[in-house]
Amino acid sequence: MSNFKNWFTSPGNNKIAPFYLTFLGIGLISFASILIYICYVLLPDNGQKCVYLFGHKVFIEKESRLALLVILSGAPGSFIHTATSFSRYIGHDKF
Repeated sequence: MSNFKNWFTSPGNNKIAPFYLTFLGIGLISFASILIYICYVLLPDNGQKCVYLFGHKVFIEKESRLALLVILSGAPGSFIHTATSFSRYIGHDKF
């Protein structure tokens, strides 16, 4: 366990290295942006069966589109928990 902890911390310090904090912060922002984009694309509109997902034409039935939208709408709960823990760590320097 100590090797794992030393891999993420700065030398001679018990805090997580700033590079990893920046990487995690950018990852969280990217995940939120992609999640919002996919939910927006999957919103039903005029019964069309195709959606453009990242520039690619994808054919999805209305029922499947709705199921994917419901599944992806549950992801913000876990994202909010993760983002809250991350911001709490940044503010207090402890988990």
